[in-house]
Amino acid sequence: MLNFRGYHIEIELKDGKRITGTLKQVSPKSLTLADAVFQDGGVSPIFKIKSDKLYDLKVLKLPSNAINKSSNVVNGKQEKEKDRGKDRERDRSAEKADEIWDTEMSSDFDFQGNLQRFNKKDAFKDFHNVEIPRDETKIPHNEMVTAGNNTLANDTSANDTSANDSVGITESINITHLLRNDSIAASLANQRKTFTCGGKNKIKVPLATPIQLLEMEKIADEKFMFPLKTSLEHSGIHISRLLRNLLKPYASEDSSASANNVADSSIPTIVAFVSGGRSGARCVAALRCLLSIKDIRCIIVNPFINERESFDDDISTEQLTKIKQLSNVHFPDSLAKLKDILQNDPPSIIIDALQGFDDTVSDLDFSPDSNDNIAQYIRWINSHETVPACLEIISLDCPAHIDPSSGDVIESDFVHPTTIISTGWPLHCLPKLTQIIPDWKKTYVYDTGIPQQTYLLKPNLRKFHKLDIYPGFSGTQELK
Repeated sequence: MLNFRGYHIEIELKDGKRITGTLKQVSPKSLTLADAVFQDGGVSPIFKIKSDKLYDLKVLKLPSNAINKSSNVVNGKQEKEKDRGKDRERDRSAEKADEIWDTEMSSDFDFQGNLQRFNKKDAFKDFHNVEIPRDETKIPHNEMVTAGNNTLANDTSANDTSANDSVGITESINITHLLRNDSIAASLANQRKTFTCGGKNKIKVPLATPIQLLEMEKIADEKFMFPLKTSLEHSGIHISRLLRNLLKPYASEDSSASANNVADSSIPTIVAFVSGGRSGARCVAALRCLLSIKDIRCIIVNPFINERESFDDDISTEQLTKIKQLSNVHFPDSLAKLKDILQNDPPSIIIDALQGFDDTVSDLDFSPDSNDNIAQYIRWINSHETVPACLEIISLDCPAHIDPSSGDVIESDFVHPTTIISTGWPLHCLPKLTQIIPDWKKTYVYDTGIPQQTYLLKPNLRKFHKLDIYPGFSGTQELK
């Protein structure tokens, strides 16, 4: 099956729907098309289809460079034939094989006719058995989105026919088709392009790409001797103060209980989902600082099966070692144990620190079992959207399973935060997310301690130099 990459094919799903496109990637569990065109008229630049949904496959057209490649092969063969001379006389069987090859690869070779040689049964067998490195199965999510001709399947203004077609396709595949739609594209065209802060005089806050944030971090370390380890402690203090402010409703309840001489032993609970990356380390540092200033119960979950015992990053390991020395901190290794600790009491705050501005869950997920494991945790997080006792669902930098570079949805199970807290500057992709995360209401940035002169050392960072967006010593700023 791998030999047919670049071929223009038509896929028939088990529910009867048809999709055409160019075969881009193949893995044991899925097939990826480039420039996919759906039966209902919708299109997608990149589209992944699960193997268990396939019914039939038909080759429509050879890749445009196939004839050129075959011509190059013929020329190379002819040159090698002249050089071999005596070797060909010694081995007549090899000579006959080469003659047959030259005949088949001549300029008169009928490519269209030989498409009949494509054996679909063998191809599907290869499709299920092939094993390729994970890096080769990654799908780029930063390509331009091409709008389709239909509206969303769940749009109340759509007619019944197109809605039924859209639902039928998405049930067989994934949510990507819903997001690459002309109704979404029209909304994106009118959405805000930046964030603002301040009172009467609104200040436009520039947006940053992941590369720019990494450059800031690198220059601060190399030129100003301000390493990431120090930045974690600096930002941990500011994030902890913000979390304490978000927990103010509990402070009011405590005061009321004291005024009525009523003993109230309940304390707020924070559940944090972390990985071994920067975002996870910052989250753990913030929780450690919060434990020193407020009486809370802290539950830290690392759903990455391959990272549970030890983090890959030395800094993350150090933060984890420090917080384990404190009391009232729990580390459940399964969803069942997490529920057992909570005992049906919803957490006050849920923090999603599964990925940061420099990675995605897919980058960190190397265990075959981790994907389903992480998905069940994300579904548990999203189940608290409508729970009044859960004050906030917070994502650090970017919600899990959203690409921090492009804002594209990577998996259908992505976190639905009510609040996003950004590292230093908001990500360039965040305005795009307003269309797919309706419950997101608040955005904050926190100071990571980057020296102001850092921004003058790179032309692409100078737009950040003229602004000092953090008021007083708060270290955080809410954006609108």
